[in-house]
Amino acid sequence: MAYVRARGVRFHVVDLGRDTGRSPVVMLHGLFTGSAASWFFTSAPALARTRRVRLPDWRGHGLTERTPTGYDTATMADDLAALTADLPPFAIAGHSYGATVAVRFARAHPGRVTALALVDPPFAAADTLVAPPRPA
Repeated sequence: MAYVRARGVRFHVVDLGRDTGRSPVVMLHGLFTGSAASWFFTSAPALARTRRVRLPDWRGHGLTERTPTGYDTATMADDLAALTADLPPFAIAGHSYGATVAVRFARAHPGRVTALALVDPPFAAADTLVAPPRPA
């Protein structure tokens, strides 16, 4: 268990596994009832057998500091950028609201993301991932 100060907030971040030459995986929990524990007690340990896995707690969740603002996807994607600045390009698994942050981050930083896994995203994935048509 570690605490990281990023963007003026004290975040709780769990790192599992080790660098093995495979892309790390960052696992993002949902907004209302999730925390890093959501992944820690399910699939993260299995993934950590073959690669590095990072589990951040969002603002106001788990052991991360509660802030009065910053729960929108733009702020959270910026938080994610700060919390992963030390990683090489990585895969993201996002659950629920974490999936929306994953998509926003991937669209803003396509060179940083090797793969996306969206679990119960609150949108139709094809509508969100495909760029809107340009006017003729």
